[in-house]
Amino acid sequence: SRGDDVVHRVTNGQIADPAKTTFVRPMAVAMDPAGDIFVGDWQGDGYGGLYEIPAGKTTASSAGVTFAEISGLTFDASGNLYLADQNAVQVAVFPNEATDGSFKFSTITKYKILINGTSPTFGGKAITTPLNVAVGPDGTLYVADYVFVFGSNLSRIVSYNLNTGATAVVVTGLSAPRGLAVDAAGNLYVADYNTGNVLEYTNGILVQTLNVGGSPFGLAIDPSGSLLVSGSSAGAILRIPNKNGTLSLADAARSLPLTAELP
Repeated sequence: SRGDDVVHRVTNGQIADPAKTTFVRPMAVAMDPAGDIFVGDWQGDGYGGLYEIPAGKTTASSAGVTFAEISGLTFDASGNLYLADQNAVQVAVFPNEATDGSFKFSTITKYKILINGTSPTFGGKAITTPLNVAVGPDGTLYVADYVFVFGSNLSRIVSYNLNTGATAVVVTGLSAPRGLAVDAAGNLYVADYNTGNVLEYTNGILVQTLNVGGSPFGLAIDPSGSLLVSGSSAGAILRIPNKNGTLSLADAARSLPLTAELP
């Protein structure tokens, strides 16, 4: 929660006690396959720390590695951690060397920079400001690339194939793509912060625009395939249910009241 500088764990619709560790500005949150929560905390002046809150615990521990400004975190099905650093203009991967489905800090320093502000290129251009990352079920890494030019819609979503290294531009014409999520079928969801819209794409083609209002910031898919949206309403999470494979905004409910919007 960016307003009260804590991280809340929500189970079955109920808010558990927040993490005892007070962060400066938690900008990115992700959960590994074992239920451990990882937090990217922006601490100002080009400095950001990476922290873990173990499953069932409320105290965070430092990973012992820092970045300029962690803006996005996500895990793939194998427990590899991907990190977007918008200030340093890079996307890194922390390979998972654990064998029990968890992610171990003993390996956290063994990361690799996959993408930076020089290479690779996407449609002939390198990334400008990576705001978030998401991994699809086919091993495609998606990056929300924010391009700031006042009054323009030059931001885009690019993809990087983790198996082959192939790159592509998937979506163009965005204002400020802040949140990313990919469902089990490979559909891509983008929260466009400045427009109040969540956009759904299938194979790069826009299939649905959900006007959730506010400034949508974070996205997640729950086990039922429903979409969770933060930022569309201060102090609440919007849940858009999946009905027979289609998200139904008409049946959406704002729930999980918090003291401030979640990242």
